[in-house]
Amino acid sequence: MDFIYFSSVEWTYNWQRPQQLSSILCQRGRVIFVEPFGLRAPAIKDMPRLLQRLLLKTRRAFASENYYSSTNKSSGPVVYTPMVYLPFPSSSHAARLSAVLFVKSLTRIMREMNMVKPVIWIGTPSPVLVHCLDQWNDALVIYDCYDEIALFHNKQHAIIKAEKTLVARADIVLATAQRLYDRMRDLNPRTYLLPNGADVSHFARNLDQLVSPPADIESVPHPVIGYVGGIADWFDLDLIEAIARCRPKWSFVLIGQNDMSLKRQGVVENIHFLGQKKYQHLPDYIACFDVCLIPFKINAITESVSPIKLYEYLATGKPVVSSDLPEVRQYADLVAIAEGPRDFELAIERLLATPQSRAVQEARLRVAQANSWERRVDDVTMWIDQLRGVNRERTVL
Repeated sequence: MDFIYFSSVEWTYNWQRPQQLSSILCQRGRVIFVEPFGLRAPAIKDMPRLLQRLLLKTRRAFASENYYSSTNKSSGPVVYTPMVYLPFPSSSHAARLSAVLFVKSLTRIMREMNMVKPVIWIGTPSPVLVHCLDQWNDALVIYDCYDEIALFHNKQHAIIKAEKTLVARADIVLATAQRLYDRMRDLNPRTYLLPNGADVSHFARNLDQLVSPPADIESVPHPVIGYVGGIADWFDLDLIEAIARCRPKWSFVLIGQNDMSLKRQGVVENIHFLGQKKYQHLPDYIACFDVCLIPFKINAITESVSPIKLYEYLATGKPVVSSDLPEVRQYADLVAIAEGPRDFELAIERLLATPQSRAVQEARLRVAQANSWERRVDDVTMWIDQLRGVNRERTVL
């Protein structure tokens, strides 16, 4: 079974749902991973990234690589960055013209790969893709909803309209969280709940062995209370600072891209911002944590979030304290759920004082294994087979 996966992030961006799913899909067939068109007009801050894209495409063109490359020619997806795109996502005329040019370019790649009737998996509600589907009338289409798009693009009516069109057109709709599922189900009855997952073997690799701490965390005194992930608007830094001030002998280690004010760094001495780390090194950092955190603010965005880090933490066997997120509550027997600084502080204190038995670690690991990315892809391929089976039966009748 072949797939064209339209991603919301670039292949080299933080390793998350699109890259994980595409990597597993490569074990079932061939995959073209299409990097995003963009859902807004470029801003000045985007210029370095866009220039890097242009230089890469130019180099590929002179190398006769047809503007696409394979991450691993034997097992990885073909990564394709659209060369032709008019940066006016709110213009229907620009979206329609971009779609014509893009389909022509992608069709050439499909022909070179001898790829016929791949499954179209869409992870970004681009107006360009709405017009692309007009030229792929007979394709099986999956729309993957993993964010409240209206909250991120509330003034971009073309994006919101495109999502509704894609949901209605899709043969299968996936939703990462119950709230997203409820909203999608109202628009398309063929909607399935598919939360995020974990690369279990990657994150569980240190469960039975001692590892040398990475250099920048080696000297951080224990206990270490850690977080791995984006430090953005949904991250409750005020909460972390409040706990850190009350517990100066605890070390708080924050790993990830920091989109918040740099002025906050160094304000509280026992908070350590270590920055973004390569995906392959994350298990070694988490191995140094005594307790893992998911300290998210509670708002309309986070109430519809399926936190990948939940399953990754559990795969390491480490204890976890989380904000009261709807998608975490079902694991309350293994995850401490807290509200506010004092509640978080007490939950962390209890976990630090509780010996972490092998049985409890294995229970956490079993939950992660039940939520592996492989299981997620198994579910989707099953739903595809069921849909195709229904269609075949209708054809015979």
